[in-house]
Amino acid sequence: MKSLTKNSLKYMIDLEILKAEEAVNSANTVRNYSRKLIEYKKAKQLKQLAKELDMGQDYVVSHLAKITNQAII
Repeated sequence: MKSLTKNSLKYMIDLEILKAEEAVNSANTVRNYSRKLIEYKKAKQLKQLAKELDMGQDYVVSHLAKITNQAII
């Protein structure tokens, strides 16, 4: 795994927060409500993770991967 700096992790988290918030704002029908709720919870978890950056790179990378369902290389 490539070494990530604290700033790049913060940037990745902020980017995921923006994507989640945009998905929440664009969901405007009842059909999209469940997706809206999932994205809202995801954004909330990402904001909490941004506060935990001091806990270490491995901790943050593993939780970011779980929240976003993507592997962080």
